[in-house]
Amino acid sequence: MKDPGRTAAWLGCAIAVAYAVFVAFPGLDIAVSGLFFRPGEGFWLARIHFLDVLRNLFWNASVLLVAVAVLLLPLTFVLPAPVRQLRGWAVYTILLYALSTGLLVNGILKSFWGRARPADVEAFGGQAMFTPPFEIADQCQWNCSFVSGEASAVMALALSVDALLAPRLGREGRRALRVVLGVLVALGSGLRIVTGRHFLSDVVFGILLTWLVAAFLSAFRAPARSGRGATL
Repeated sequence: MKDPGRTAAWLGCAIAVAYAVFVAFPGLDIAVSGLFFRPGEGFWLARIHFLDVLRNLFWNASVLLVAVAVLLLPLTFVLPAPVRQLRGWAVYTILLYALSTGLLVNGILKSFWGRARPADVEAFGGQAMFTPPFEIADQCQWNCSFVSGEASAVMALALSVDALLAPRLGREGRRALRVVLGVLVALGSGLRIVTGRHFLSDVVFGILLTWLVAAFLSAFRAPARSGRGATL
C-alpha cells in the first residue's frame, strides 16, 4: 500500500458508512438474500456443484498461499538476495491471515456473535430469528454468520497477491491486476450470499475489516522497508 495510514482512515470511514447504512435499512440483508431464495426450493444455487467447486478453489488458494509463505520464510534467511527480498511479503501474508481471517473473524466474531445464517432464519424457512450486524445474538452456537470467513480469506488472498506483484508492475499493470483481484473478491464473496450462507453485511464487513488489518500491518512495516522487492 502506497499510503497505509490514509488507507486505514478511508477504511474507517467506509466501515462507519456501511454500519450506518445497515442500521438505517435493517431489511437490506433480507432483501438481498431474498433475491436468491425460492419458496419450496430454498437457496437453490447452493445445489449447483460447480459453484461449490469454485468456492473450494478460492479457499484452497488461500491455504496454498499461506503454506507457501510459511515455507518460504525460513528460506529467506539462507538463500540469496532475490529470495531474501520476499521475507517482508511472507511475514505480511502470514500475519494478515492469522490476525484477520484467523483471530478477528473466525476466532472472535464468528465464535461469539451468535448471528444465524440466512438459510436458518425464519424469513427463509428456518427457525432462528434474524438479527442485524453488530448486534450480539444467541441464534447460533458456533461457526456463525457474522462476519464471512471466506470473504475475509478471499480479500486476504487478493491483498497478499497485490503486495507480491504490484511493486513489480508499472502503473497500467497494477491497475489491471487490481481490477482482476477486485472481480475475484466480488465473485468469491458473492458465492456466500447467493447460496444462503451469508448476508450482504457479513461479506461487506468481512472484506472491510480484513482490509483494515492489512492497512495497519503495512503501516507498521513502512519504516522498515528497504527496497522495491520488499515493498508491501
